[in-house]
Amino acid sequence: PMTLGYWDIRGLALPIRMLL
Repeated sequence: PMTLGYWDIRGLALPIRMLL
């Protein structure tokens, strides 16, 4: 769960930050 949460935040923060 820790790895999934970390990847989820980093994986979503990268595209979301680029889009925003």
